[in-house]
Amino acid sequence: MTYLAHQRETEALLSRMRTGIEAEFKHALGQDAEMLRAALSAISRDARLIEAFEQRDRDRLLALVAPTYADLNTHNRVTHFYFHGPDRVNFLRVHQPPRHGDTIDRFTALGAERTGLPTWGVELGPLGTFTLRFVVPWQTDDRLIGYLELGEEIDHVLANLREQFGVELFAFIDKSYLDRTGWESGMRMLGRTFEWDALPNVVLASETDTDLPLDLLDPTGPTGAADSLEHDGRTHALFRFPLMDAGDRRVAHLVTALDTTARREDLASTILIIAGASVGGGIAVIVLFWFILGRAEARHRRAEARQLQLGRILDLAHEQVLLLDASSLAVLEANRGARSDLGYSDEALKSLLGPELILLDRNSNLATELAPLVRSAEQVRTLEGSLRCKDGSTMPAEFRCQYVATHTPPAFAVIATDITDRQQAERERQLAVTVFRNSAEAMMVTNADNLIIAVNPAFTKLTGYEAEDVIGRNPRLLSSDRHDKEFYRKMWEGLTQTGHWHGAVWNRRKDGTLYAQRLAITAIHDRDGTVLSYVGLLSDVTEEKLESDRIRQQAHKDEVTGLPNRHMLLDSLTRALHARRRAEDTLAVLFLDLDGFKPINDTYGHGAGDLALQEVARRLVAAVRKDDVVGRLGGDEFVVLLKNTGEIGNAEALARKVLDTFAEPFDVDVARMPMGCSIGVALSPLHSADAEGLLAAADRAMYRAKSEGKGTYRVFDPEQDGDGP
Repeated sequence: MTYLAHQRETEALLSRMRTGIEAEFKHALGQDAEMLRAALSAISRDARLIEAFEQRDRDRLLALVAPTYADLNTHNRVTHFYFHGPDRVNFLRVHQPPRHGDTIDRFTALGAERTGLPTWGVELGPLGTFTLRFVVPWQTDDRLIGYLELGEEIDHVLANLREQFGVELFAFIDKSYLDRTGWESGMRMLGRTFEWDALPNVVLASETDTDLPLDLLDPTGPTGAADSLEHDGRTHALFRFPLMDAGDRRVAHLVTALDTTARREDLASTILIIAGASVGGGIAVIVLFWFILGRAEARHRRAEARQLQLGRILDLAHEQVLLLDASSLAVLEANRGARSDLGYSDEALKSLLGPELILLDRNSNLATELAPLVRSAEQVRTLEGSLRCKDGSTMPAEFRCQYVATHTPPAFAVIATDITDRQQAERERQLAVTVFRNSAEAMMVTNADNLIIAVNPAFTKLTGYEAEDVIGRNPRLLSSDRHDKEFYRKMWEGLTQTGHWHGAVWNRRKDGTLYAQRLAITAIHDRDGTVLSYVGLLSDVTEEKLESDRIRQQAHKDEVTGLPNRHMLLDSLTRALHARRRAEDTLAVLFLDLDGFKPINDTYGHGAGDLALQEVARRLVAAVRKDDVVGRLGGDEFVVLLKNTGEIGNAEALARKVLDTFAEPFDVDVARMPMGCSIGVALSPLHSADAEGLLAAADRAMYRAKSEGKGTYRVFDPEQDGDGP
């Protein structure tokens, strides 16, 4: 009976072990695939990479992604990083830059092309290595520009299975999927000594134990119940399960060997003790049996009562609570929260082992992590991992573990708390940090008091300021002093009212140079609406701003003299007339036509004429007040707009002053040429209330001045110049 009971227990344990190993293998691949997906998602949104890829600038693309690949390789074991064109032709292997131009025909790449969706799976390489690959279609503006691919070797998954379950693992590849010459070359390159002819149909790709004979492992044997292997005085239970690649091909066989020698020896010792006791003291045993049985039943009833009470308490907890046998880690008890959240019945949970439910990080082993509790090295141990649900999904969880020596048998109490929201927040934070660090846009973060708390490398590149130069300081250190207090008051007013502001700002770099930047500021609030921080995005638009100003100047300024042109003059005059009506003041216009300009053009050419016009503009600007406007209508006609003129005598005085400026000859090329002007004066509202009418009145007065001898001025007179415009 003892033997049969032991056999049933061993078979159940081995069955759970096999299920756990296979499930953990799939779970580990799924976790790694999720990591690759998240990395590709962030990479695909980088505008710098899109630009370099579409411009076919391989060197720039490599320079941009090399730091990202180094980071992924160091912290996430990523070994392969590809950029493919929309035709699946490789454009760049970040891990092998010299190799490119070949068409990628792996199952994952073909699947992504066929479905238009992210595709992942295990691919068998020509060297006999297994790589987990994730391929995503790379799209921008709703068009496919290519494919992104990341990959990692899966040897670490097998190593973690060995550590977690205490088994030895052997991977055998079907020879039909390999080329012997290439495989043997690959083994030499990897420093391995496996032989092609050691087995008939398969080759050994990796192993964690070199003592077990390969021919006895029978890698192509049936999957399912464990086989028993006897070798060198030890017993091993063998499990087999297939390794399917992304094309759903059974390319390899995984064999795990669990050493069960200790269990077999325990059984033999138990049987010997029972047999000895039966021969030496059968009668005494019978006498003592009833006494011992009575005491055992009493202890059992007390234990049942304590466990019933404990079960009621555990069922009240909102978290998932498990009691694990301290020796075997089998589930002894589970509360209502564990049953309902994980989807198992009470019986199903009690048929599982702790490692089948509690999934820790790849480099962690549950038994190893809990061992310090038994030694009283720690009272409570906190772990992080996930719980496996019945439907195969997982729930991220934090585990608080404690050793309960008074429980029968001694047990570990494990309280699990769902940390899905916390992990999501952490992933978002990590993604934000990655975007912040690698963004091509300069970024600056301030606290609620508007003191800088973080800047990214692009900020340093744009402004010249290192992080240590600006942390703790107000962003006004960037100010160029080209904006007044009213500008910043309106900025903060808009930011306070809407939580956003964007516009163009002139700032100053650390070396003192001015530059124009496009600035977008967003306020970050907590749930109560309180401002926590401000995030600013900055980009250099100096060239764009200068080009815009140049175009605007061309549209509003005279090309030769730089004075306002006719369009800008009319606009200034119209606005001045509106202001005059509000202030009930007088406004005057002087219309000038040059006398003697044509001989300069005829004698010395248009280049000399332009020089003369520029000197006229300089003298006119010097003669008028700061608030007055001087403009060129075209040809040799100029206009002076006098604001707040007051009496007509003031306008006449300025007209005489302008005439005096023409007394000195003009330097034209190598000659000094005399040149004068005739001026017409018109006032608003006396002569006209609109811009065109006022210019027309001044024009008529100018013609009268020219007809009466030139070099003089005339004020518009309706009787002499007509009834008006």
